[in-house]
Amino acid sequence: MGRLRIRDGIFSQLANMNRAFFSSIHRARVTDVHVAKGTVNAIIENTDLNITVLSPLVGLSLPPKATVDTDNGALAAWGRYIPQEGDMLLIGFDTNGEPYALGYHAVSYAAFDTKDEEAEDRGGIGWGTISGVRLEPGDWDFLSRRSSRLMLTDKVWLSSGPQTFVLDQSGGAATLTTTLSVLQYGEASEDRKGSVRRFLLPTDTEETEIYGIFGSVAQESTDIVKRGSLTGGIEMARTSMGEVIDESTFLPMVPTTTYPALNTLTGTGTRLFRAVKDPTGETELFTELVDDLGNYGLLATTAVGLQWNTPLATWTISNLATDWTSSTTFDITALTSTLTATQIALGGSTAADYLIKGTTFMTAFTAFLTAVGLLTSGTPVQNAAALTGIIEGAKTLNTALANALSTVTKTV
Repeated sequence: MGRLRIRDGIFSQLANMNRAFFSSIHRARVTDVHVAKGTVNAIIENTDLNITVLSPLVGLSLPPKATVDTDNGALAAWGRYIPQEGDMLLIGFDTNGEPYALGYHAVSYAAFDTKDEEAEDRGGIGWGTISGVRLEPGDWDFLSRRSSRLMLTDKVWLSSGPQTFVLDQSGGAATLTTTLSVLQYGEASEDRKGSVRRFLLPTDTEETEIYGIFGSVAQESTDIVKRGSLTGGIEMARTSMGEVIDESTFLPMVPTTTYPALNTLTGTGTRLFRAVKDPTGETELFTELVDDLGNYGLLATTAVGLQWNTPLATWTISNLATDWTSSTTFDITALTSTLTATQIALGGSTAADYLIKGTTFMTAFTAFLTAVGLLTSGTPVQNAAALTGIIEGAKTLNTALANALSTVTKTV
């Protein structure tokens, strides 16, 4: 019995030691992470005790029981951080000796300030004042190991690599900095700004950067309105600006190559492109282009009307050459119409030459009248010469009249 009492005393002493150990909170360093199980292995500081615990959570709610009308899986809420090797946890034990991770702890908070200063030539590590980060009481700062960040200070700062989005309450501005911004709206439409990237093949899983005529990745702003789906939808309209890319070749759009009918657009690239398509999305009904030389072109091959109605506007057209071609009628209706040009051609296709000046007609007409006057005032020999002058004058007058008078017959 004495031995038992001795042993009981030893057990009692060990129990008291264990009770003291299990009734306190300990720091533990993570040695392994099991993401699928949601557990980590950790060694309690200053011991050889290796334990397995559930990863600590910011918050986690279980989905409620499913109902006939509700998918219970969509009603769960959580906030979680996946620990990594080397993280320091705070460990506590329940009355049965079961360990629980109560949260995280820092080995040395000030060590991060030191690391930030040591990396000053590289802009810091993103921690303190060297990095331009100034946190105040009540602020939040989150950073993932894969360089994604959320800071809640006097601004909302969301970043991932070189891409940043800042909501500035004091400046009243929302600023997005990125190489490519893609806005998807509606069922299938999208707006792209920045570097040009496209799926070159239907089987591609990643987009490829498209290079422009300057030897670097092309830059453009493209707004595409579609219906259906992003991949198989029908395109209704498109507006592109910048280094416009030809969607059939994924190369910079050369106007005369893509649209031979616009043969005066001689630039090597397109800076502005607008297109409207038919209900099938296959035929362009309206196309508008501006090339990199400033040439402007418009195609509306199926249109039966092209109208500007600006009754109070003043129109000024001042350019090198203007050709108006109409297969039916061309009407000018105005209170006053003035034609000022070096050469003015009036008449039909029978006109042999331009009517250079009104004096051309008046000179021919005066010569004709003079020859007629000579016919009745001279001798027969003089009259014969005058008759020849009348004939030549008539020829000249006929040419002038052909250039001045229209050959179009008006039908009432």
